Amino acid sequence: HKRYFDADSLQKLVSENGLKTVLQSGILIKFQPNKELEKMPNEYCDALYRVGLQFPKHCGEVFFVCQ
Repeated sequence: HKRYFDADSLQKLVSENGLKTVLQSGILIKFQPNKELEKMPNEYCDALYRVGLQFPKHCGEVFFVCQ
């Protein structure tokens, strides 16, 4: 990776480049490394995903849909 962003710094970059955010969300609240998550039941990972949708700024990965 050449750069890392959190939700605020990514929003700033989007705005500075004349884009409008249509949707902002998170992928997954992540408390454990990937190797540990692989051992967890799917229901656990699904729950982390659903929580991430509610708290996108706290996710390990965020995304924006822009126009």
